[in-house]
Amino acid sequence: MYEENEIQDFINKLDIVQVISEYVTLKKTGANYKGLSPFKPERTPSFTVSPTKNIFKDFSTGIGGNVISFYMKINDLSFPEAIQELSAKYNVPMSGSFTKNSESGQGRSLQKYYTVLGEALSFYSENIFKNKDALEYLDKRGLNENDVRGFKLGYASSNWEDLYKYLIDKEYSEEDLLELGLIKKSNNGNFFDTFRDRIIFPIYNKNQNIVGFGGRALDGNSTAKYLNSQESKVFNKSKEVYGLINRGEKIRKKGFVVLMEGYMDVLSAHKNDFENAVASLGTAFTEDQAKLLRKYTNNIIIAYDSDEAGRNALFRAAYILKRQEFNIKCLFFPSGIKDPDEFFQTNDKKKFIELLKESKDIFEYLFSEFSKDVNITSIEGKKIFIERFKEFFSNLENRIEIDIYLDKLSEELGISKKNLEEELLKKDKFKTNTKKSVKKEEITLKNKANYDLLEILTLKLILKFPKYYSQFANKEFKSFILMEILRKLKKIDFNTKMLDNSEIDEEERKLIFKLSREADLEIEIEEDYYKTIFSDWFKRELEKEIHQKKKNENYLLMKQIEHELKNIHNMKEINQLYNKFKLYVRGESDHVWEKY
Repeated sequence: MYEENEIQDFINKLDIVQVISEYVTLKKTGANYKGLSPFKPERTPSFTVSPTKNIFKDFSTGIGGNVISFYMKINDLSFPEAIQELSAKYNVPMSGSFTKNSESGQGRSLQKYYTVLGEALSFYSENIFKNKDALEYLDKRGLNENDVRGFKLGYASSNWEDLYKYLIDKEYSEEDLLELGLIKKSNNGNFFDTFRDRIIFPIYNKNQNIVGFGGRALDGNSTAKYLNSQESKVFNKSKEVYGLINRGEKIRKKGFVVLMEGYMDVLSAHKNDFENAVASLGTAFTEDQAKLLRKYTNNIIIAYDSDEAGRNALFRAAYILKRQEFNIKCLFFPSGIKDPDEFFQTNDKKKFIELLKESKDIFEYLFSEFSKDVNITSIEGKKIFIERFKEFFSNLENRIEIDIYLDKLSEELGISKKNLEEELLKKDKFKTNTKKSVKKEEITLKNKANYDLLEILTLKLILKFPKYYSQFANKEFKSFILMEILRKLKKIDFNTKMLDNSEIDEEERKLIFKLSREADLEIEIEEDYYKTIFSDWFKRELEKEIHQKKKNENYLLMKQIEHELKNIHNMKEINQLYNKFKLYVRGESDHVWEKY
């Protein structure tokens, strides 16, 4: 362990302005330096660095400290990790060394998974040079053997147990392999490899630890072209992006990030020196991914596929990014070019730079898209056009930005800014249901702010997979409307073709159709989606019990249950825990909790 004087001496040797300047653009103001907060979106600089005192202070969040605490915070590192990285990066040696005992318990427990995944990658990486088909496929996609090595690509053989046997021989446990999704267990109890006959893409987290894999099928008959690792204790695909290297250093230096859809898109970009390109792991872009990228920049260029699916995905991503106050531009490919990978097959990086420079502001892009099939000089056309913009405006956070866009719309449509503001920014209203004498939430196609997000997601799941209705039929919905919709849908066995002949009114039908479309786009892996919804309902019920039992002797017991839920990811284990929880709540069993 380091002594206090050793640490202080280390801090004194580091140039705090140099370290922080890699993450924040600083301007000298008197004896200090100022810049925009790296921890929170802001337009007026409140982040201050004092080189004389060797400290920083972010007045927008209250965060402050020395160069080590800054590095820990910005990179999400432990104290020992920050020390080790700073020492290596800035060539400032320490006289002592941290022992492994100084690492956090969690860090030690996760390290074993990183080790197993690293061993699996070594196996896949060796395999790829034994398979001619895999190398030929990548060569056709513009990646030579040096690229394969540089990007650490691999190949999972078509045999059922190759990786399993390799890792078991290395004395790794079947339990850990199952947790990481490297293997699966059949109904007859046999283990088999999850990835077979696939090109393997390693996935790293922001701290450059390998957390999972993506696999691209070589067999054109495979049910899924791309397959990702299952969620585990080290991997949550909604919180990671593919292609993030050196903790976003390339993104920070370039001043913007390019968001793409696929693995090959990112690899083609990186090969052409656009190492600020990332992708969202073959899934819909998420809030957590936006927050991750926001650590490195607030400027983004979306370079999604040019087909209809890519267009719809762009809309969804843009709305999420606007909530995080990103400056968004959209890149357009020449006619006949579908995606970045295809572009780089026939064009050099100079041509891509031209595309980046020609990218349109998100507002300009949406204006063009929303006006394609309507006559915005007619009254009806204007109404449709304005309706399409409502969701965009509902996700804007900055008042100045709102005013600028309203001014542009007012000028283009010939409608007063005041009237546009009233229409686009109006709060949801309520209307009275005289039959039931209750306040009924107004259902809109664009804004579901009145509804609980979990309940909306549950309805999407049931619309796509009605078999799950029984799992959630007795849940305590906050929304009367959503509860009524579920009841009415049950009456027609969730057959949406019968909506016109049911009790469901026009506004409810609109919402059902919208959520059904969203479900088709968003739900890629049924099991994962269901597990998330089920777990969140479990958490809600558990929180309610904890609140009710604050002064009860069983409060600590419920907190223990809560802790256990956080540490399990397998659906079978979640179900078992939930069943025991329900038995306890009903007072039908005491002994089931004896192990606690």
